[in-house]
Amino acid sequence: MSKAEKTKQFIIEKTAFLFNTKGYISTSLSDISEATGLTKGSIYGNFENKDQLALEAYRYNAGSLKANMVLAFSDDFPTAADKLYAFVAFYRENWHAVSSGGGCPLMNAATEADDTFPDLKNQVKNRLTNGWPKSQK
Repeated sequence: MSKAEKTKQFIIEKTAFLFNTKGYISTSLSDISEATGLTKGSIYGNFENKDQLALEAYRYNAGSLKANMVLAFSDDFPTAADKLYAFVAFYRENWHAVSSGGGCPLMNAATEADDTFPDLKNQVKNRLTNGWPKSQK
């Protein structure tokens, strides 16, 4: 991983929690700068704009949730009802970790994704409609 890629990943990881708890629209560039310890110029040097960073943070948060959920699901749940029970059990057993991370990133983004942030709305809609892509980690 190059230095630029490491910096970009650092920014995403440092701001993912912020976006998930404060909101994608409400998180300011000053908030991002404070969370990362980087200047606004450094942030804009790695991302085209705040929306691009917000989308990357959403993908990071959704990917983290998926990684945890994959552990709870397996081929042992052949029916839709079995999968639903496993889904409920996941949240019952992991509610504290999800809550301390700001809540479910899909639901947080879904409630915020409206006509003011159409790219986020499309990301959430795609995830909720089509599920997790097989290739996403």
